[in-house]
Amino acid sequence: MPDAIDLLVLDGAKAPYGEVLALVEARLRPGALIVADSADYSPDYLAHVRSPDCAYLSIPFADDVELSMRLGYVVAVSRRLSMRCASSMRCI
Repeated sequence: MPDAIDLLVLDGAKAPYGEVLALVEARLRPGALIVADSADYSPDYLAHVRSPDCAYLSIPFADDVELSMRLGYVVAVSRRLSMRCASSMRCI
């Protein structure tokens, strides 16, 4: 497996999409694209790439494809801090 991955295409058995992503996630470069066919059949995968805490920008594309981009570590930390600040502001 390469040290760095720029493009990941998921188009096989849908149930293990999350497991496959977990295996390669540390090797995804910031800006890496993930194209997941029929991702609707893998709700755990979708929850992960759509979670603001997991450092992805993800949108549904075409009929049943999810297009995700890996964000950088700094962006992920910044988003988490922003969310915490926003949450605490609502509580005041």
